[in-house]
Amino acid sequence: APLRRATVASTISCTGIGMVTVCYPLLGAAYLRGPADGALLLTVLAVASLLANAVFAKKPLPWAPDRTVWLSMLLLAASCVLAAAAHDVTPLVVAAVLAGFAEGPQLTALFAIRHREAPEHVRAQVFTTAASVKITGLAAGAALAGPLAAWSLPACLLTAAGVQLVAACFSRSERHRLRTPLDLGAVAGPQRVDGRAPGQRVVGGEQPPQHLRPAEPGVREHGDGARQALDHAVLHQERGRDVQLALAPDGDQVAVAQ
Repeated sequence: APLRRATVASTISCTGIGMVTVCYPLLGAAYLRGPADGALLLTVLAVASLLANAVFAKKPLPWAPDRTVWLSMLLLAASCVLAAAAHDVTPLVVAAVLAGFAEGPQLTALFAIRHREAPEHVRAQVFTTAASVKITGLAAGAALAGPLAAWSLPACLLTAAGVQLVAACFSRSERHRLRTPLDLGAVAGPQRVDGRAPGQRVVGGEQPPQHLRPAEPGVREHGDGARQALDHAVLHQERGRDVQLALAPDGDQVAVAQ
């Protein structure tokens, strides 16, 4: 369920991103020097995305990747609203920067969710299939934005903002994963380690009935009893064979069972 929810939410978000990608050159033609300046807004978005991922690689966010996906969609919606209301270069650049700060961490968080939720033997298939679905959403958004932007550019951007909010609703629907990071101990069940016994391993559930310190005589690890019995049996067999060889006359052969 978390993997499916993240895939659906990211696909919807990519639909909004596709709409914004179509609008940026039109914004450059309408409010800047030309469509080429709109393409430069895409460059600003890409650089901001790269910088955001570089910063978060050094200082990871303190919450789960599910929350990062949700927040990135809200930030993308805010970027679309700002671009729709912009009539100058400064708010357009700020909108592109906000979109980049959202898109980069969103992709990284999606990778983390897929790696966490997908079984190892189908992980590659999950990654490739989810990427194909996202590209389909991106293309659908671009196709939808063409006639809508020709009719009204601000309306297209506001529609893209609404698409991002819908995606955020899908991502927000699983609340318990948004609150805390992934706890690996929750996968294996409640476990703890008894610090008073250095040789003791992880203890699950209740405490063992008795704690014996390794310094006490006669105390061994859990597997030492069976290993010690096996060592005694091998030693006893070797001693019996030595005794038989010692008692045999010179030149005689003594058959020893192996």
